[in-house]
Amino acid sequence: MKIVSWNVNGLRACAKTHFRDWFARSDADVVLIQELRAEPEQLDPDLVSTLGYSSVFFPANSKKGYSGVAAWVRDSLGPYEAQKGMGWDVADREGRVLVLTIGNLKIFGSYVFNGGKSDDAFRDKLEFYDRVRRIHSDWASQGFDVAFLGDYNICHQAIDIADPVGNKDSVGFRPVEREKLGSYFDAGFADCFRRFHPGVPAQYTWWSNRPGVRAKNHGWRIDYAAVSENLWPRVKRCWHEPQQMGSDHCPIGLELK
Repeated sequence: MKIVSWNVNGLRACAKTHFRDWFARSDADVVLIQELRAEPEQLDPDLVSTLGYSSVFFPANSKKGYSGVAAWVRDSLGPYEAQKGMGWDVADREGRVLVLTIGNLKIFGSYVFNGGKSDDAFRDKLEFYDRVRRIHSDWASQGFDVAFLGDYNICHQAIDIADPVGNKDSVGFRPVEREKLGSYFDAGFADCFRRFHPGVPAQYTWWSNRPGVRAKNHGWRIDYAAVSENLWPRVKRCWHEPQQMGSDHCPIGLELK
């Protein structure tokens, strides 16, 4: 099974340039996106009803044109269940989580809070990780395989950001955030990209839109694919696609044996 994830920074805009070609080339079984920023009725019909796939859209209901997630699942995978939200209204009203259950596999696709708008927003971000750790640990204890892909909005380690000194107090790299994400991994979940690429620097997934920043690869690694340790032995590879344009983020991917 191949799972890909991309924060498209607005599907309508991305679909005018790169999204369709990327989707076709990905040949993925499950496609997850973040920052949908649209209602399904605002999208072109071929995006909603993609040949060979079923789709699920979960836009924000608190603010139109903001946040939102979506997923496409290849028909040949057979029946699956889709859950919109995580059972926490603070996140669910902003369309931040989709859970797909395919057999014994639970795929948790998410656009995590940035947390930079206010102190309350930052607290919500920390609370999100506490809740996700509990939910995913409960699933794993029940014997489910768990995969968590999306825009985490945190750089875990100094190696994951181009300027760790200059950003030591920046939202997305504050010590308390990094500790929360570390606690999640320590609870029995593997940061797949780092497992395959330990110690490799300059592996980023987001770049500022300021001129020249992406060309210089002055970025942040804030998009992740994590799996429960019981699933890790079946992870074949995990990758980034930094050359893919169309958003300020690049796609990431996970392949399971």
